[in-house]
Amino acid sequence: NSALISIPIILIPLYVKYLTIEEYGIWLMILSITSFLHLTNFGIAQVVTNAIAKDISENRIDYYNKVASSGFFLLLKITSIVLVIVILLYLLIDNVLSIMSESMRIPLAITISSVLIAVPFHVYRNVLRGLNLIHLEQISSIIFGNLIRFIGIIFSLLAGFKLVALALIFSITSFLPSFGAGVFLKRILPKFSISRKYIDLEYTKSMIKPSGHFLLLMVGSSFLFGINTLVIGSVIGPSFVPAYAIPMQIVILIMTTIGLASINKMPIITGLYKAKEFYKLRGLYNDLIFFSFLIAFIAIINLIFFGETIIIIWAGSSVFYGNDLLYLMLVFLLAAALRWPSDSFLYASENHIEYSYMTIAEGILNVLLTIVLTYLYGVKGTIIGTLIAYS
Repeated sequence: NSALISIPIILIPLYVKYLTIEEYGIWLMILSITSFLHLTNFGIAQVVTNAIAKDISENRIDYYNKVASSGFFLLLKITSIVLVIVILLYLLIDNVLSIMSESMRIPLAITISSVLIAVPFHVYRNVLRGLNLIHLEQISSIIFGNLIRFIGIIFSLLAGFKLVALALIFSITSFLPSFGAGVFLKRILPKFSISRKYIDLEYTKSMIKPSGHFLLLMVGSSFLFGINTLVIGSVIGPSFVPAYAIPMQIVILIMTTIGLASINKMPIITGLYKAKEFYKLRGLYNDLIFFSFLIAFIAIINLIFFGETIIIIWAGSSVFYGNDLLYLMLVFLLAAALRWPSDSFLYASENHIEYSYMTIAEGILNVLLTIVLTYLYGVKGTIIGTLIAYS
């Protein structure tokens, strides 16, 4: 949600002041690497949300227990296997290839481990979303995760701690939102429980097919939105990462805020689609398109006139790469904002198979183009590659 994205934006002045540009670039690269580990949920979390959204009723508690338990323990198996593989790859890169910097080694290990271990517990949050209690899921995310992370990072930076402390704070706050969601669920549905005794093997198998295409969507999206800072850090160096990441964080904050309108309607979309109320779906889609365009247009106009001033005052002139880069990002913002409603409708109705293939193609094209264009044109080449791939 937008609160999650707003935290690094609010903290930018502290990062720039108390970390070196290279340290800040390394931290952004670590966050980019760990963002790929969310792919280990294999789309199962979205399947859980959709399955519950199709049949919301207090009398369906046994069904909820079956869906959540089957999803949780399937995710537990997957993330355990991935954790072993990641540990082996980490040891290979660190000890054999020796391409990892000293300042990245320990923080990366901490964040990777925490993200993987926390993935199965996201099921609690997805159950809330499926029950159309998205406000409670967001409250648990903001209060138990973002607020505590925000306060911890401030104290850590002011105390002079560096990347290891940031990684520890990130790890702890990766678990807390799921804990908060679990507390809400217990109060709303006292008989709700995730346990091995509720696992349904046949249902678990039925989750795999739709989750496979959700996984493709997630992989494609990660290649579109999560790879660029890694490309910049690898091709031209970590010190160039903040010049790209800081304005892009502003763009992503606006994108995420716009997207909340569509995301929050997903349980409703699922219910309307199941009931075949296509006229209402069409009206809802048109409303979301209009809203997305309107908010994006207002944001873009403001950033054209005041974007440079905002970035320089907030983060300093050393991380502002020029208006050309900012304007290219604003074009990307408009394109992404207009795709939110379509994405949400396809996800919620599970009509996403062909779209998943297109997203994968876009992601692969983005990786190839950004590597080549970043090498040729620097940071501007990175966003140009993404624009071409996304179009």
